[in-house]
Amino acid sequence: MSIMQVMTFQRARTDEQIADRQHEILEASIRVYQQEGYDDLTIQKIAQLTSISRPAIYSYYKTKEEIFMDILRHEFEVWTQEMCKIANGKELNAEIFAQKLASTLPKHMMLLELFSIHLHCMENHSRLEILVMFKKSLFKFQEQFKEVLHQVFPNASNEAINQFYDHWMIYVHGLYPYTQRTQLQKTAMKQAGYPIRSLDVKRLGLEGLHHFIAMDLSK
Repeated sequence: MSIMQVMTFQRARTDEQIADRQHEILEASIRVYQQEGYDDLTIQKIAQLTSISRPAIYSYYKTKEEIFMDILRHEFEVWTQEMCKIANGKELNAEIFAQKLASTLPKHMMLLELFSIHLHCMENHSRLEILVMFKKSLFKFQEQFKEVLHQVFPNASNEAINQFYDHWMIYVHGLYPYTQRTQLQKTAMKQAGYPIRSLDVKRLGLEGLHHFIAMDLSK
């Protein structure tokens, strides 16, 4: 523990204090993630950016995967709020829906990376209660998403709505690794003679939405 941590750290005793500590841990984790990436992130590096010691962090999160499970949960809560705003928009139709949903993608690159690349590891290294909280947020997002679809496509069956949601989420899983390549990956692609194209997440998201709307909901 640093001198500053010794001077400022006090045990959290109320729910509000606990929430504040968790928020501090999450904010520090995001800063390390943005600077060094997910793989190089450690609890020690997180502790250096907080007023909380590394042993104390373990009283809130047992692994870095639990921390990012919580971050992903918050990301889906924000995305759910954005879906609510889309639903409340005036003169909402299929094209406006697709444009607005595609526009949310570039704002959630961290969500896309965690969801598509690290989710399996995060879930397998998190306690059940952490995982349950995440699944509840994901379920709320799903319900809000389908509510918007019923609003935009009132004649679509529940089966068609479910198919669209499944196809879209499978597509979302692939957006990040397909569009975001590391320098090492680009070097390997170049040496393998594989063409490197500049791919835009919003454009590909919109193209996918158009395809799934035509396939699932425009029958």
